[in-house]
Amino acid sequence: MRVVNSGSAARNFTVTISYPSANDVWVQGAWNASFDGDDNYITMSGSVGGGKSLIAGFQAGKDSGDSVRSASCSVGGGTCRVS
Repeated sequence: MRVVNSGSAARNFTVTISYPSANDVWVQGAWNASFDGDDNYITMSGSVGGGKSLIAGFQAGKDSGDSVRSASCSVGGGTCRVS
């Protein structure tokens, strides 16, 4: 994900990505953010400096064989979209 801070002061961010129920998604690793989650959601958080942006991401696995696409996302104090 790309996090953009267009303000002048550093800001913390939290993004939650939701998956359809019963997909058993888990995070195997992440970069440029800390993470938490369980079967149906992954939350990533961190800080980005004023006037800066960063790219953060994660590698995940799941129990069932089919691929799964995130159903929605939410971010405190901003907007996000699933693409």
